[in-house]
Amino acid sequence: TQPTLTVDGVAYRRTEHGTAGYRSEGTTGLGATGRVEYADYEGPGGHALAFERFLDGRGAGSWEASLGERVPTGTLTIYPGGGA
Repeated sequence: TQPTLTVDGVAYRRTEHGTAGYRSEGTTGLGATGRVEYADYEGPGGHALAFERFLDGRGAGSWEASLGERVPTGTLTIYPGGGA
């Protein structure tokens, strides 16, 4: 992954890149456990760019991209689920 990227005229700087293990529950379209590779970028004014790919047994997978902005603290209220 590149240390800086520009999307729609906004420059993003890579802040993190690595792999992690995951465990999933419910209907996710993924196996119960696996590995994911990710790269996170920050831009000005709270803009964010992220890439992730869920790795198969050969260590390959398709990259998915996300583009967004930080949600200010206190903007969302999260309620507990039903515990089902």
